[in-house]
Order: sequence, then structure tokens, then C-alpha cells
Amino acid sequence: NELDNVLHYLLRVFPITLPHLDRRFCDAWCDAGLTGEPPLPQLSFGNWVGGDRDGHPGVTAEVTRATLRALRMAALDVLKQAMEQAAQSLTLSRRLQEVPAELLDAVHELAAESAEVGVSEGADHDDEPWAAYCRLWAQRLAAEKVALKAGGSGGLRVEDLGEGLQILERSLHAIRAERISRRVVLPVRRLLEVFGLHLARTDIRQNSAFHETALLQVLTAGSRTEAEKWSQLDLMERAEVLRHLLSQPALSPNRELLGPEARTVIDCLRVVAAHVRRHGPHGIGSLIVSMTRHHVDLLTVYLLAREAGLAEGEGCDWWLPIPVVPLFETIDDLAIAPQILHAYLSETVVQRSLSKQSRTFRPRQEVMIGYSDSNKDGGFLASQWHLRRAQRGLSDIALQHGVDIVFFHGRGGTMSRGAGPADRFLDGLPAGTVHGMMRLTEQGETIAQKYANQGTATFELEQLQAGVVEAFLRRDAKDGAEAGLISVVDALVDRSHRAWRSLLQTPGFLDYWAQATPIDALEQARIGSRPPRRTGKRSVEDLRAIPWVFSWTQSRHMLTGWYGIGSALQMLQEDQPGVMDQLRDAARHWPFWRGCLMNAETSLLTSDPEIMRQYAQLVVDRGIRELIYETIIHERDRTQALLADLLGGDAASRRPRLMRALLLRGAPLQSLHRRQVELLAQWRSARDDGYEARAGRILPELLLSINAIASGMRTTG
Repeated sequence: NELDNVLHYLLRVFPITLPHLDRRFCDAWCDAGLTGEPPLPQLSFGNWVGGDRDGHPGVTAEVTRATLRALRMAALDVLKQAMEQAAQSLTLSRRLQEVPAELLDAVHELAAESAEVGVSEGADHDDEPWAAYCRLWAQRLAAEKVALKAGGSGGLRVEDLGEGLQILERSLHAIRAERISRRVVLPVRRLLEVFGLHLARTDIRQNSAFHETALLQVLTAGSRTEAEKWSQLDLMERAEVLRHLLSQPALSPNRELLGPEARTVIDCLRVVAAHVRRHGPHGIGSLIVSMTRHHVDLLTVYLLAREAGLAEGEGCDWWLPIPVVPLFETIDDLAIAPQILHAYLSETVVQRSLSKQSRTFRPRQEVMIGYSDSNKDGGFLASQWHLRRAQRGLSDIALQHGVDIVFFHGRGGTMSRGAGPADRFLDGLPAGTVHGMMRLTEQGETIAQKYANQGTATFELEQLQAGVVEAFLRRDAKDGAEAGLISVVDALVDRSHRAWRSLLQTPGFLDYWAQATPIDALEQARIGSRPPRRTGKRSVEDLRAIPWVFSWTQSRHMLTGWYGIGSALQMLQEDQPGVMDQLRDAARHWPFWRGCLMNAETSLLTSDPEIMRQYAQLVVDRGIRELIYETIIHERDRTQALLADLLGGDAASRRPRLMRALLLRGAPLQSLHRRQVELLAQWRSARDDGYEARAGRILPELLLSINAIASGMRTTG
């Protein structure tokens, strides 16, 4: 169960990591000679599970409702336990301490409120009021959980508990027990700040095409003529139609008249609306629109959300309490992302919503950028460069509109999908694109690798916090190395992109991929929650990024992490020989460029020509096999030589830990790969010859080999 896995970390790892993380920050603050109360870094957690329905028909409105309820109940458990522990520490007696009147009043008031919701106030609160107050809060949190289980709510708000903790702190300060307050109450307050009463914010994600279909069904059910004309309108005309509709009363069509897509979207957003009305917006992250192609895709969500009752405010002054967030994924979409954001931020309803949502003096707009589909679309180098350029352009547009932009980095578990050491990733971000906040994803096996226990979780979170602070502090810095190389990298990216697309469009490439990787076996595996293909078509575009990368990883091609770089560098070297000196110098002084080269080299060194050849032997057509395999090997040799030239020295001296890890894993993995190739041949033969029973007997061991190789390589995709 995916939710159970997420809850493990949110309940058993991060709450015990937080105090340790804060203590280390406070120690560093003091070591640096800084005075005053340390400003503890902001930290919060998000969650996809139960909210991401992009291509996942199993995530229904009821699943989302159950997920939000489970997360809230888990948060109540965390805080109840913390208040019980605080009660055990705050055994100060009124016989020895003068009790502030504010605390006594709060104890009696909370006892009375608790009695109203069926909580016993306890008999010993008179002698130890601080402990009694904590126990009453623990009981109040338990009562809220009981109400949730029964399908209701005790009406507890995060602000109520926050005020209660402030009363505790003030009362301890009043008797000069500041150290006790810091040691006992501050950790509870931090838990509330970080986890709230929701534990993690659940993001709601859906595809723009699905939203468009839902919109047309809503218009049709509402007897609007716009539905009939929609396909004939250009994008600007569609924006004008939506603008007009958003200025009019809601359509409110009968649910029974809605098509399936409209019912799916509206039902989900009604769950969100009900949660916001009952508990506030804290437990909901953002309404993320995948494959955003135009700001019409975002305005569509505004209309659908209003139809679901999510809007607040009266008449024409209505607004959405939950942010609508574009997700730019392909190379083409990243290129026009700034124009899309400009049009979006120019809309009145958007400006009003951002202003109302903001808890700071400046509105914030979140933008998600995808590292996976951009890589599948354009190859590694093109993906990295277009992501960087998009961030710069989007930041400039947000600045023009007086909005702080918050980037949500949709990183995957491999180098080709944006993974890699956190410090290298944060170092390589463009200056001026981090405004004190950022979001990023951690997926799959990387969660266990990074956050398995308090020690590793503290290290990873500390790296992220430090990196974000550093990126914010150098927001005004100018990168001289980059300024002189923009045209050079543009040329490199164009050539690497063309090399990548040329490979994908080579006749027979799809057959090579289908037979020289275990993609067909992966599609039989119960790995991840979403179907491997978006619509079921047999194409690279239709396949999701994870199985695409996973299949090349299993066959040790690691294609998505390096292909195209060698061809691009070689062509540039032939056309402009002198520019290689600039690129060598940039590899030492420009963090982004060095990070790209290091990550590409990691992927390339992890690939293995001999193992690749074994998988290539599975390709039935000899002509296709030799053409594609030789093309890949030649590109690998080119890339390896030119990366070594730019980075300097041999890989063994530059990357001793990586080379040692590869050496230690080499022999066991070779045996596993050989066995997987044998099993693939046997399984495919039985399947294709109609021996389903035999194929069924082979499949479990084949899937086990996939798991074993993924464990040995410590990555899936």
C-alpha cells in the first residue's frame, strides 16, 4: 500500500528527525557567532498518493477523501503523543510555582470545551496546571480523531492548538522557565508548524487534456453553445470564452447529465472543497495541471473548481483558496513557459486568488517543471538546458508581475530524470530563481535510500536546507562563466537534441528497444501505481518516463543519461576547435556545466557495453540489431572520450567511490543480467508460441530478476 509506505516516513522518521535537525541548526547558528533567537528553517511535506490521478483511474474521489482523512488522523496521533510527552516533563506544582492567571483560565476553558466533546478533564489538573493543560490537549486531539473516524469533525483548528502552545510558552517565560520552554514546548510547536493537523499537503494532479474533455462535458450539460464551437476556436478565443464564463454565475449542471471525465474531475474537486470548508486549506497542496500547453489549461481548472463549489467570495469577486499550478514537461512547453505564465498572471481572477492565498506581503506562484518527459523528449543535455532557461524566463516574468515564484522540481530517481547529489543539484540552479522557498519530489527507492532513519534523513534535509539558503543568498550574483558560453551551449544543445531525435527516429529503433530491454516484462510487473502507458499506444511518447528509463537501466544501456553529448561535442570541436578550452575551464568554474558533465559521466560509467551486447542479441532482426547497437556503442565511445577530456584525468582518480562501487557490484550484477537475458528469451518464446502456462511459470523469476538488478544498481528509474 503506497499510503502506508508514505505514512511510515511521516510518522516514524521525520517527526523524530525534526528536533535533531533543529538542534544542529541552532548549534551552527551559535558556532557562527550569531546572536538572538535562531530563525528555524521552514519545512513542510507534500504527498502525491491519493491525489495524483494523471492517467491513474484507480485514484477516485473516495480514495482522495480517505487519504486526506488518514493523513489528518495520523497527524493527530503525532501531536497527541507529543503533548503527552510534554505533560510528563511539565510536572511543575502550583505549591512551588506561582501559576500565571492566563494559564489557569486556559486550563478551565479547555476543560469546559473538552467536556462538551465528551472528554474527561482529569482530576489532577489543580495541582500541576502545566501538565494538566498538556493532557487536556492530548485528550482533545484524541477526541478529534474519534470524530473523524465517525465521519465528522470536532471542529479543531490548527490555530487553536497554536494558540494553546503560545499560552504554555508565555506561562513558562513568566516564571523564568525559558530553558524548559525551549526544551519541552518548542519541539511540539515545531511539529505543529511542520506537520500541522494534516501531516502532509496532498497535491491534486490531472492532465490538461482530461480537463478539457471535462470542460466540454460541463458546457454541454449546461446547454452552453460554446461547447459546439470550441474545436473551431483558436487559443486566444478560447481564453476569451473562459474569461466571459468566469465572470458569470456558475453553470451548476445536473451531475447526472455530466460525462465521465466531468464527473471524475468535479467529484474530486468537491472532496477538496468539503475538506477546505471543514478543516481549512492546510491539507491541500496545489491543483497541478500536467502537460500545460497554454494558460487556457489553467483557466479551465478555475471554471471546474468553481463548479465543484471550491470558490470563495461573492459575485464577481470570487477566488480560489487552492493554488492552480502549471506543470511544464516537454522541450517545446518549457520554451514557451514564460509566455504562458505571463498570460496567466495577467488574468484578474488569478491575481485576486494569489493575493487572497498569500500569507506574506507578496503573492506567490508555484510552477512545476518536469525533468522526466523533457529528457524523454529531447535527451539529457537538451532537457537540462531548457529547464534552466525556463527557470530564468519564468523568474523574470514573475518579477514583472510582482510575484515570488516557487519552483517545484519534479525530479526522478536517476540522473537522467534530475536526480543526483542534492548539493550538486542546488549549486547548479540559476541565480535569482530561488526566493527562499522551493519544492522537490523524492520518488521510489530514493526515499528509502535517503530517509530510512534519523541519521540519513537529517543529513539529506540539512543539505537541502543549506543549499536553498545558499541559492537564495546568491540570487543577485552574476555568473560570468555562463554569460560567455550561452551561444556555445545553445549550439551544443541543438546538436545533442538532433542526435537524440535521430536515434529515436531510426527505422527499427522501437523494435530494438522492445526486444533489447525488458520493457514488456516491466509492463507485467506491479511496480508503481500508474499504468506504464498513458493511452495504451505503442510509442515512446505514450510511455511514461519511469518505465522508459527503467527499461534502459535494466539492460545497462543507461541511454537517457548521456546519449547525444558525444556527437554534439565532436561537431562543435570540428567547427570551433578553440571553444573546447572554454568548456574545459567552465567544467571547473561553472557549477551547472560541471554538474551536467558529472551526472552524464555517472550514467555512462554505469552502462556496460558487454551487458548491452547480451541484451542486443535478443533482437530478432539482425540488421536492426547491428545498426542500433553499433550506433549506441560509437556514441558511447565518443562521449566517454570527450567527457574525460573536459573533466580532466581518468575516472578512477576523479571518481574513486563510484568506481569502487561499480567494481564491487560488477560480478554479481553480470550473473543477474545473464540470467535475465535467458529468462526473457524463454518467456517471450513461450508467450509468442501460445504456451501461456509455461510463460506464466517463467514470469515470476523474470520479475524477481528485475527486482534483483534494481536492488544491485540501487535504481529503477
